[in-house]
Amino acid sequence: ARYTLAYQDGLEKKAAVKGQVLKMMLVGGDCLLIGIQPILVHMSKDANGRFAYSPVSVNFLTEVTKCVFAVALLVYYANKPGPEGKSLRSWAKVKDAAKKNALLAVPSLLYAVNNYLKFVMQLYFRPATVKMLSNLKVLTIALLLKVIMHRVFTTTQWEALLLLILGITVNQLSACKQE
Repeated sequence: ARYTLAYQDGLEKKAAVKGQVLKMMLVGGDCLLIGIQPILVHMSKDANGRFAYSPVSVNFLTEVTKCVFAVALLVYYANKPGPEGKSLRSWAKVKDAAKKNALLAVPSLLYAVNNYLKFVMQLYFRPATVKMLSNLKVLTIALLLKVIMHRVFTTTQWEALLLLILGITVNQLSACKQE
C-alpha cells in the first residue's frame, strides 16, 4: 500500500508540473502573439504609411475565422461519445444554449470594434505607443469598476495604475520630442 501511495504521489506531482508548464507556455505564447501583432501590422504599411488593404475587411475576416473555429470545435465535441457530445447533438439544447448566451453578442461586438480601432491607431502611432495606449484599458476598467460596481482598490493597486499612466505619459513625451 505504501508503494502505491508513493507511485500516486509521483504521478500527481508529474501532472502538476505538466499543468504548470502548460500554463507558462500558454501565457508565453499569448504574450508573444500580443507583442508581435502591432509590429506585424506596422510592417504591413506601404511606403506612404497606409495599409494596402482594408482594416475593416481584416477585422471581419478575423471574426469570421473565430466563428468557423468555434463551429469546428462544436462539431468535434458533438461527435465525441458521452453525455457532453450527446447534449450537443440535440438541436433543442443548442437553441436553449444560444438563447442563454445571446447577451454575449454585445461584448463580442464591442471587442470587434476595439480590434478595428487598434488597426486605425496603427496609422497614427508607432507600435510601442499603440501597446502603451492599449494598456489604458486597465485604467478604464478600474475606473468603471470603482464608479459602477463600487469596487474598493488597495493602495498598491492605485499606485500600479499611477505607474501605468506615468509610463504612458513618458512614452508620449519622448515621441513628441522626436517629432
